[in-house]
Amino acid sequence: MTIGLVLIVYSALNLMFFVQEGNTEFLLARGEEHASETLKWIERWSVWITIMLFIVAFGYAFSLVDIIRNSPPGSAPFITW
Repeated sequence: MTIGLVLIVYSALNLMFFVQEGNTEFLLARGEEHASETLKWIERWSVWITIMLFIVAFGYAFSLVDIIRNSPPGSAPFITW
């Protein structure tokens, strides 16, 4: 674990302070000429976050309802002897 920590710190310091800057140009892909436009509602983060929260809440709802509905009215007594 110590060797791994030393390697990570060395790599981070090397990348932060000692790497030469390059002038590489990154090419971007062009879209096709006859491609259809993406629907605007698909590109909105609020729609996807709302869908994600609904799915997570739906996944937990059955378990929480079962726990609340079938829970006993307290814990069993402790036997100390």
